[in-house]
Amino acid sequence: VKIVKVVNEKIDIDKLNKKTDNLYIINKEKNLVIRISPEELATLQKGRSIWFWCNMNKDEESIYVKSHEKVVKTLDKLQQESITNIYIPIDRRMTDIYQDFITEASKRNMSVYALEGDPAFVFEEAHENCINGIIDNIVDYNSGVPEEARIKGVHYDVEPYGNTNNADPDRNWVDGQTEKAKNSNVRKLYMNFVKKSSEYAKEHNLIVEYDVSLAFNKFTYYNEQGEERTMSEDIIKYADKVTIMAYTTNANNIFGA
Repeated sequence: VKIVKVVNEKIDIDKLNKKTDNLYIINKEKNLVIRISPEELATLQKGRSIWFWCNMNKDEESIYVKSHEKVVKTLDKLQQESITNIYIPIDRRMTDIYQDFITEASKRNMSVYALEGDPAFVFEEAHENCINGIIDNIVDYNSGVPEEARIKGVHYDVEPYGNTNNADPDRNWVDGQTEKAKNSNVRKLYMNFVKKSSEYAKEHNLIVEYDVSLAFNKFTYYNEQGEERTMSEDIIKYADKVTIMAYTTNANNIFGA
């Protein structure tokens, strides 16, 4: 992607060559224009992911896993949208029921990941369930099905800043970049969760991914050796892939990091 900086003048949209097939993203605040050629756009669109929220306790949602007709119709639509990765919550009471969904996804060159997440996952008493339990269940399921029906890995959507209403202050997130925030227990617990879950997943040959807040690129913490580390850098070090949660409808926020 080519980045063109406009110096000492206001960006004039009319100056962009509208006769080309190029697309432009304009950031007036940063005085930047991003020019994306059709070839570059095609490369960016080759791999897309989707969060496929499907509650097996609701008939109107579970039908998209239980009904072969619905599965085929849905996956055909996702294929048209260039989806290559599907993140879906796995109900461990009935993991085998996802076999048809995963097999049909594989036929369309899509990978299926177990979507898991809760702010409480950061606490060590939850690790037996949210790390060992989740990963062991996938390993057990994968061992009994053909390769095309296997779950690719785990996609964790764990947002530690959701811990705000606990009676114990050490179990609450501290926002910002004060020394109190950098030393806060939840920040350290979250990074420990990332380390432990990634190591356990890789021990079992599963891909592990994490959703991360854009703010983690600014937030730091002190590791076990007392070193100040940037959260995002260490998460990326442990993860096979991360998804940055940079939700915005304002182009001026694109360069917020």
